[in-house]
Amino acid sequence: MEATHAIPLIISFFSLVFFNPAQALCVPRNNSDHNNLYSSPDLSPEPSQEAHPPVSYISAPSPYAWPPYESEPPSSSPSTPPHLPSSWKATPPTISHKLPPFIPTPEPALGTTRRPLAPPPPTAHAPPPFHQPGKPPSLFVTPAIKKICSKTDSPALCISSVSPFLTGKSDPVSVLQMAIKACTAHANSALAAASSLVKTYKSLAPAIGDCKDSYRDVMDNLQNAKDAIPTHDIGTINSMLSAALSDFGTCDDGFTGGTSPLANYDAKGTKLASICLAVASLI
Repeated sequence: MEATHAIPLIISFFSLVFFNPAQALCVPRNNSDHNNLYSSPDLSPEPSQEAHPPVSYISAPSPYAWPPYESEPPSSSPSTPPHLPSSWKATPPTISHKLPPFIPTPEPALGTTRRPLAPPPPTAHAPPPFHQPGKPPSLFVTPAIKKICSKTDSPALCISSVSPFLTGKSDPVSVLQMAIKACTAHANSALAAASSLVKTYKSLAPAIGDCKDSYRDVMDNLQNAKDAIPTHDIGTINSMLSAALSDFGTCDDGFTGGTSPLANYDAKGTKLASICLAVASLI
């Protein structure tokens, strides 16, 4: 009897083992009854196959899964805003690099010159200004020199003759040196004039030759007087200046019965030698 009751149990056991798997093979994949057979109330719900497919089914995404990506070439011009028409073009802002206008310095009008600054007044420590072209030399002679020249027989000639030789000093010794230089320069000019007149006045060549010798003597006597100034040898100074004065007169004596062509040179030379003697008397 026990064997009889055991047979149905055995048949039921084998039916579960052999028939249920066969049913699982024939049931479609998405059958909900099949899923319920293997589902457990304690397990969390299986995620969707579309969101997370099984590992065995993961493959490269289909080219039709997403819309095609169109790359846009870079544009040099700014894009048109959506609220503006397509014909609108943005204008880039302009940056101005202009410099402020150049204002040139006003120049004097044509025909006018800028007035130079006035020279400072002479002081005891600064020498007075010397002769400048275009201005009379007498304007730069100090009052002290004018006072010394006023002691001579020809004050105006004294001032004009010493002006080119100003040294910044106005004492009598310095003025005497200036006067001797002026007289020597005049004797040299007279000698040059005599050498030129010989070619023109050949008949007067002997007399003009004597004048040339006299002018050389004048320059020698003036040099001797100048050399005696540092030692204050007043006797030598006066004698040499007196000899120079006589030498100018000797030239005129050679032209007997007529006027000397060098008369003007001799007259001025005599006055210059006289000025030297007058200034020497103030030492």
